[in-house]
Amino acid sequence: MANFLVDPKYKFIESAKKQLIIFAAIAVILVGFIAVKGLDYGIDFTGGRTYVVRFDQDVNVNEIRTSLEKEFGSSPEVKTFGPNYQVKITTDYKVKEDNEDVKKEVIGKLFNGTKEFYADKNISIEQYQSTLKSPLGIISSEVVGPTIADDTKTSAIIAIIFSLIAMFIYIAIRFSKWQYSLGAIAALTFDALFTIGMFSVLGGLLNFSMDVDMNFVAAVLTVIGFSINDTVVIFDRIRENVKLYPNREFGEIMNLSLNQTLSRTVNTIGTVFLSLLIIIIFGGDVLRGFAFALMIGTTSGVFTTLFISNPITYLLIKKQNNKNALKIKTK
Repeated sequence: MANFLVDPKYKFIESAKKQLIIFAAIAVILVGFIAVKGLDYGIDFTGGRTYVVRFDQDVNVNEIRTSLEKEFGSSPEVKTFGPNYQVKITTDYKVKEDNEDVKKEVIGKLFNGTKEFYADKNISIEQYQSTLKSPLGIISSEVVGPTIADDTKTSAIIAIIFSLIAMFIYIAIRFSKWQYSLGAIAALTFDALFTIGMFSVLGGLLNFSMDVDMNFVAAVLTVIGFSINDTVVIFDRIRENVKLYPNREFGEIMNLSLNQTLSRTVNTIGTVFLSLLIIIIFGGDVLRGFAFALMIGTTSGVFTTLFISNPITYLLIKKQNNKNALKIKTK
């Protein structure tokens, strides 16, 4: 075990307000990125037609986008999807019309706009649209209508909000103090914001898809569950130590509890981080974005448990204790 985990005596609570100011500043910066740069929404949220197309040589996405713009009349979204010879193309061309004639028309336009980028100029449209006849061309496709996309976006927001409310109620019931709930929810909210914000900051900079889609929402909900578990473990230890050391100051008990559970916290995130890193390195293109969101969120969860949930809980309970003491003095 690392030396910093052997009988630790860190004073986490002494700088509680400074810690909260730092994390508040980070939150403001991330909100700014989301507002200015935005997010790369997947087809689940935007609606449209998505095709993953494989070439027989490396291609330039800007050149493909320009070529397809001539075919569709508007610029589609074109991103590298995995290796440089594979791209994901998303277009809203006639997305409200879902029939065989339109599908054939869209595939025809795709073929006409991308065939010049193949080294083998003899590829036919039959080979292009079926991986059974050729490993090149369209290897996957998906169509989501705008109405379904709006419903999906609404459902995703409701799912995240409902999960936070459910966690608040759970913590309040389990520990019989609303201060614990507020501290935990503040940390969970930051974890969700940090995960979303980092997808905005790093969007387009990594060589795998960072689309905000239902897989991403699932990752955020998983992060919330993971983070609350670590928080509950520490809160349980605080409750035990309050009973064991009734004469100690609450901040001292909280520091003791955080230090007692620190090795468990670090060891847990270490194993999770390594597992997710392996998925990112060796996993498929679809899994990489999901695993990366989990890695960001679970890592954030460690810091927010130590530097947000517990400091907020400490400050609120300390304030309540001071009020109670003042009432006793005035009687």
